[in-house]
Order: sequence, then structure tokens, then C-alpha cells
Amino acid sequence: MPFLHRAVLIRAAAAALALGAALGVQASAEQALARRGAEQADRDTRACVGAAAALAELGAAESAPQGRPPATSDTPVGRCGRTDRQAR
Repeated sequence: MPFLHRAVLIRAAAAALALGAALGVQASAEQALARRGAEQADRDTRACVGAAAALAELGAAESAPQGRPPATSDTPVGRCGRTDRQAR
């Protein structure tokens, strides 16, 4: 009977080690994914700000000539959100 208990304890210890290792790998993977997501959001933000600035510059030069309505900001389709054309 004592050998049976020892085998059960060894299996339980091995399972606990495997579980600890799996949780450690999961935590490091979550951190890597969060870091990558933050970097992607930063790149998207910079691209959208640049596109909005370029469109604002274009719109300022062409807004309301000869009684026409001012130009609207129509950002490119994609990461920058919905455009005026998509909302129609």
C-alpha cells in the first residue's frame, strides 16, 4: 500500500509541475500578444492621424470656393473607421 501512495504523490507532483509550466507559458504569450496589439494600435493611430491631416490640408485649400459647400473629411476605408461614403 505505501508504494501506491508514493506513485499517486509522484503523479500529483508531476501534474502540478506541468500545470505551473503551462500557466507560465500562457502568461508570457498573453504579454507578447498585448504588446503586439499595442504596437499595432499605435501604428494605426499614426496612419489615421496622417491621413486626416492630409485630408484636412486638401479640404482647406478647396473648401467653399465660389459658394460651394465646404469639403468633408472622407478618410480612407480601413483602420481609420467609417467614412462618409460608408455611412450612406
